[in-house]
Amino acid sequence: MPELMAQPSLAERVAAVPTWYHCIRLAPGMVTPGEFDTLDELERIPFPASLSGKRCLDIGTADGFWAFEMERRGASEVVAIDLRDPARFDWPGNVDLAQRAGWDNGGGLWRGFDVVHEALGSRVQWRELAVYELAPATIGM
Repeated sequence: MPELMAQPSLAERVAAVPTWYHCIRLAPGMVTPGEFDTLDELERIPFPASLSGKRCLDIGTADGFWAFEMERRGASEVVAIDLRDPARFDWPGNVDLAQRAGWDNGGGLWRGFDVVHEALGSRVQWRELAVYELAPATIGM
């Protein structure tokens, strides 16, 4: 009988992500590292306490902090869009394609979203779209 491979723990999956953009609470006492402390920012913005029944869109989701927060606040559907290919970024405008390609960290730049999505058992829908590609035909109304 083949040995079953042990699945990595949540802490190991978090540690395996080379770059975290957002700090996201995954479980009591477990928060992802992040370039931005979005948990602190959340207390400073006028974000509705309830999004019950709302359909929400998170543009430039990165690790998905805002998308997962919308879901946590009761949104019935959340669509999160971003680009995983740095060659498709249009910011900052003064950076050439060769420099942008180096931002990908070997394919791990956006793995944080996938880890959080699984850890939270989320229903957020991630789509690889630029803001310029938003249309009823691509994401609905």
